Amino acid sequence: MAESSSAVPSSAAYDVFLNHRGPDVKKSFASHLYRRLLSYGLRVFLDQPELHRGDYFTLQIKNAIQSASVHVAIFSVGYVDSIWCLNELVQMLDSKAPIIPVFYHVKPTELRRTRGRETGYAKALEKHESKTDEYNPQTPRYDSSTIEKWRNVLSKVADISGFELEACNGDEGELVDKVVERVLKKVKKPALALDVAKYPIGLDDKVKDFRATTGTQNKERRVMASSSKGPLSTEERLKQMEATLANLQQMLQHQLEQLESDITMTKIGFAEELDKLNQELKSPQQGFDERMEELEAKMAQLSSNWNKEEQK
Repeated sequence: MAESSSAVPSSAAYDVFLNHRGPDVKKSFASHLYRRLLSYGLRVFLDQPELHRGDYFTLQIKNAIQSASVHVAIFSVGYVDSIWCLNELVQMLDSKAPIIPVFYHVKPTELRRTRGRETGYAKALEKHESKTDEYNPQTPRYDSSTIEKWRNVLSKVADISGFELEACNGDEGELVDKVVERVLKKVKKPALALDVAKYPIGLDDKVKDFRATTGTQNKERRVMASSSKGPLSTEERLKQMEATLANLQQMLQHQLEQLESDITMTKIGFAEELDKLNQELKSPQQGFDERMEELEAKMAQLSSNWNKEEQK
């Protein structure tokens, strides 16, 4: 299960499903992408945080894939070693939802060249072909049709426009930015806005102003209509109503666009602050690890010197 990008309970629905091999990217790229997408109010399936105890995890995975409106497949060096990843990829293609391929230290050509031993992916599939059933060594563990299905889905996804880490000069932050931008364009979610809290920070006053403005303008229109000289004909009343509705619609559209813009900027600010915090938390750990390596090297040197002195 550590190698899968697992699942969701049958009653849940997700916006994004992250298909990945845990040992390769879970604590690095996949984790950063997951947190960034969450900061936009999206429901994202990674694995352990979303799995519910007591439910069959294979069913949870299937439901998560079927409910997600966007899939992100992260192809890493050891991706094809995991049959979980391959089976999830098959289900993702069957679901017909958009797939965003991310090539993490691999090339799209590796997904096409899956025969022989030309690439790492080809070697991994050959290894799967050679495996036998645990209880019947004469029977292949995976039949030929399953192996061919894996080859076919890898080839199909290779033809989908995606993102390569190498094209970002190895900058994972830039790669995350590009993937998030594509996800936000493809995810089926009306106005990404009002999903994060009641309203994101700083927008309560704008919402109150919006409501106050619409209420005031409605009152003004009622006063103007009641103070008109003489009774209005039916045609005049209809024209007045149409003009009022048109003005109100235009004003509402403007206000909503402004709200969505403010919400988007607020979320971008959240994401940037989260990235800064992650970097701040990461830097001390890196310094600590480097210091520990230095101390271990010095201890080894002292131990070596001590042994030499004893031999003398």
